[in-house]
Amino acid sequence: MEQRPADFVFRFFAYFIDSVLIFLFISLPIYLITKSEEGLLLMQIISSLYVIVLPVIWKGYLLGKRLMGIRVVKTNGQKVTIGTMVIRYIGGSFLYLISFGILLIISIFMVILRQDNRAFHDLLAGTIVINRT
Repeated sequence: MEQRPADFVFRFFAYFIDSVLIFLFISLPIYLITKSEEGLLLMQIISSLYVIVLPVIWKGYLLGKRLMGIRVVKTNGQKVTIGTMVIRYIGGSFLYLISFGILLIISIFMVILRQDNRAFHDLLAGTIVINRT
């Protein structure tokens, strides 16, 4: 079965939904409870676990991706692994950080303009975001 890459609009709204959910159900409660730097670290750890672990156990979906009908898979169509998601999330975040966000902006254009709609973090991890199959 052929994989159809997910369009930028679907990826954007999925990211937006997940960002709102992370803020409302992870970041805000932890901040309100701890109001400390340890709370900031805890927020980052839990948010990272959400982004890394959930797609592994839920066949490439995060809540936002599920609602938008898209998911992350390896380019060969197989399910993502913990290692794949660590590279995708932490490796991608590192690239975007050391480039002061320039590679993030380029990644947005890559998702819009490339035929396979893959960003730098997808290329790095060997993943593709596809429409639900």
